[in-house]
Amino acid sequence: MRETNATDAMADLIDGWYRDGGLYGAGTRFDGDYMPAAWTGESTLYQQVVKPYCRTCHIAKGASSHLDFVDFEGFDANAALIQLDVCDTRTMPQAELTYYDFWQSSARAHLIGALSLPTSCQTD
Repeated sequence: MRETNATDAMADLIDGWYRDGGLYGAGTRFDGDYMPAAWTGESTLYQQVVKPYCRTCHIAKGASSHLDFVDFEGFDANAALIQLDVCDTRTMPQAELTYYDFWQSSARAHLIGALSLPTSCQTD
């Protein structure tokens, strides 16, 4: 997969997952706890919201979309859009199981707290 037309965010994630020996290195183990350095200081938001509910789709968008969420700065810059798409219209996450899991989790509280969103994003 690393040799495919991966976005920079995808390449960083793959390299982070297999940083000890590289993707094809003998004895290399997958590190599912990898967190990009650009999320340092926001590890709870990354681990509890971005990683399980946003990352898979958004890293595929590429940097030109400004929605690849490779760092907290870019995520925070999209707070108004996140408010609209997640809390107001509830069109995110778009994948059915991910959407269900998100709304059953504490992810909303982490999202609201980290971005200071003006809503409780509560379920009905």
